[in-house]
Amino acid sequence: LRLRVAARSVRELDKAVASLRTAREASPRDVHALGVLAEVAAQRGDFTTVVEARRNQLKSADDKRKLQLFEEIGDVYIEHLKQPAKALESYLEGVKMDPKAHVLLHKTLEIYTAQKQWEQAVSTLDALADTETEIKRRAKYHYAAAVIARDEIGDHELALEKFSVTLDDDSSNAKAFEALDKLLAVGDDYKALARAYRQMIRRVGEEAPAGRLIRLWSRLGEICAEHLGDSESAIAAYEVAVSLDPDDMERHEQLVNLYLEEGESRHADAIRELHVLIEHQPDRAELYHALFGLYEQDGDVDRLFCLAQALVLLGAATPAQEQLYQATRPQNLKLAKRRLTDELWQKAVSHNRENRHLSAIFSSVVGALAATTARPA
Repeated sequence: LRLRVAARSVRELDKAVASLRTAREASPRDVHALGVLAEVAAQRGDFTTVVEARRNQLKSADDKRKLQLFEEIGDVYIEHLKQPAKALESYLEGVKMDPKAHVLLHKTLEIYTAQKQWEQAVSTLDALADTETEIKRRAKYHYAAAVIARDEIGDHELALEKFSVTLDDDSSNAKAFEALDKLLAVGDDYKALARAYRQMIRRVGEEAPAGRLIRLWSRLGEICAEHLGDSESAIAAYEVAVSLDPDDMERHEQLVNLYLEEGESRHADAIRELHVLIEHQPDRAELYHALFGLYEQDGDVDRLFCLAQALVLLGAATPAQEQLYQATRPQNLKLAKRRLTDELWQKAVSHNRENRHLSAIFSSVVGALAATTARPA
């Protein structure tokens, strides 16, 4: 001990190492001497001796200390001796002892990534995920494995599996679902893509934000309609989307087109949706024409006359519709049998989308406004 202190004090590290080696030979399992030897050798820059000392310490260490020593040996190899392969061996020895050694797994992952050993990196990420109990952190390991499988290994099946597991743990991971969507779409596997959307809808549940559910149901409808030719499934998906957002006219129109394609079985549904569209877009002549065709199938003369009248007003009536309108329109103006009261005006004349409060304001000021601009006859 006096030799060691003296050697340190005068920085005669070579002598200190020699003395400590002698002590180690006299007592090979002297843990204290081996620890001091490693420290002094590190100060001297003799990292080969550091590794040797730490290796000798392993012989008498308990399991907990062995894990620390494997990590320290690996760190020396990677940081000072620049031998990542040797560092990896040491870390893996520790992992073999304790497959859930989180720090050691991370260090092996860093080496695999640096050396582009991607299959081993994925296996290590799987092992890290197995050690993690917090599901969102676990999802990050699965996501990293999926990205490696897709971008580095080129194994799309493995990537799909990992993205799916990611979403099982964290359904809010939008990047994972977007990646899964793209992989399946690029591969034209639209049946699998439809299954993925249904599975995602089950994952997020009914309590998910309405905006997210609308996007999922709408995309499912699009896949079924455009790629699978499955009109019934597309209709079911769009109907859910419309129930969540009744004011989206684009989805109403998609439903109308599907109902019309289905024919008689969806006749009443098509009429209902066309009325919704006309209410919001009253100047679109093609909607009236579509509705006219449906009522023509029903032989509903009154509604046909109303539609022909509307089309004439819009200047979009066909000759047949113009003829129908002229043939059935009243020829004589019927006189009113009673006074047009405010109540009757509101019930029979006023449009249901009219802002009655605004109309009342205009009514209250129109007299005074007219008085300021009136001229003698």
